[in-house]
Amino acid sequence: LLAWDAPGYGGSTPLPEPNPLAKDYATALKAFCNANAVSNMVLIGHSLGAMIAARFAIDFPNMVDQLILVAPATGYAHATVEKRNAVIAERNGLMERLGPEGMANVRAANLLANKDNPEKLALVRQNMSLLTPEGYRQAVHLLAFGDIIADIARYSGPVDILCGSEDLITPPEKVRKIANAAPRGTYTEIPGAGHACYIDQPGLFADRIRPIVMAQHERNS
Repeated sequence: LLAWDAPGYGGSTPLPEPNPLAKDYATALKAFCNANAVSNMVLIGHSLGAMIAARFAIDFPNMVDQLILVAPATGYAHATVEKRNAVIAERNGLMERLGPEGMANVRAANLLANKDNPEKLALVRQNMSLLTPEGYRQAVHLLAFGDIIADIARYSGPVDILCGSEDLITPPEKVRKIANAAPRGTYTEIPGAGHACYIDQPGLFADRIRPIVMAQHERNS
């Protein structure tokens, strides 16, 4: 299992392209896969990472045996200019005012259905604090100009799409639209889970992911 620090997250440097799109992140992921001798995979992308995963599957379909999108972000490509600019200004302004740790303290609870669990809240907060200001600015640009529905409509492979029933960030009604746009998409709702559904309901999340991964492993054996 390889967990990728996307450019500008954790220990990874931001992309050289100052205003990257999904294809730029997908190219960076391809370089990561090449460096680790990964030629085929079950690819899982969460939230903004789902936009990257979907584009990777389109650009490098022979490398993806199975695509799984978890609480995928839709993107604001079709929003008005005013709305898009407001999203960019709000998100970048929050990072400028609070920094990564401050943002994590303010926003972590929004990702969980069970906001009173200190261990889960601490884990979400820890993950969010691994952002860097420049990496976040680039990620905001990706979100502002992304269009996962248009991308997933072009993908002919199988894709499983998951969403927490209590997700307030990418609510089920929006995620269902993404699943409906995929030619071979399936939709699964995880009860009692928010945006970070794999932290809210790790057992239910694993129960859904495990058979997909095992079935693909058997096909490749």
